[in-house]
Amino acid sequence: MQIKNYQNLSVLAGFILIASSITHLLQLFFVGFEWHDLGAAIIGGFYGLLGVLLLIVKSNKVLTFIGIIFPFTGGTLGLVRLIAIEIGINGAINWFIVWHLIADGIVVPSLFFYYISFTNMDRKKKLSFLTIVMFIITAVIHILQLYYGITLESIGTAIFGFIYIGLGVNLWNIDNSKRIDSSIAGAIIGLPIIGGILGLMLFFLNYNPFLIFFLIVDVLIVILRIHHYNRYLKKK
Repeated sequence: MQIKNYQNLSVLAGFILIASSITHLLQLFFVGFEWHDLGAAIIGGFYGLLGVLLLIVKSNKVLTFIGIIFPFTGGTLGLVRLIAIEIGINGAINWFIVWHLIADGIVVPSLFFYYISFTNMDRKKKLSFLTIVMFIITAVIHILQLYYGITLESIGTAIFGFIYIGLGVNLWNIDNSKRIDSSIAGAIIGLPIIGGILGLMLFFLNYNPFLIFFLIVDVLIVILRIHHYNRYLKKK
């Protein structure tokens, strides 16, 4: 598929983000003005801005990367809001959130494929980019735990979030160099394993729906990096 065809993915994502932005704001008049509803509306405002920029600016790495990270983060928060608050507390399904989750589920992969297309990534770089995306996404959501209250658990989770951001940046630097630093490579695999073990322990002690997401991402990151380094060592 030619790059010009992939441009359609950016246009699709832009229009969906704008539509999602409108319904993020409209839902206030149907579901109320609770703190989580207002938070969702603010996210919707950013969605609208992002959607407009995607329609105007083409093949921009930073903008497209934000377009991958932000809706995924918003979708994860929306899913937790749907399960923990709307269904768990209010006992009802908020269909606005369901639509927003569907929209996020279209936007994120669309922009991911758009990004790897206009940057002409090979298979190795695609896998590395996917790992970087997962590091940044899980890092942001780790840090956003503080939004739900400052506790010892949320502070510890946020600290891991900042560590994950550092790992993502280091991974970007590693993949843009010709050699792999074994200590950093070990940290990129080892720290998610440690984080996963700690998360699993916390999950049994204190149920938190975010922990399920963190565990899944940690496992995927470890698998992808082991696969990547195995291929690297075989070529040496």
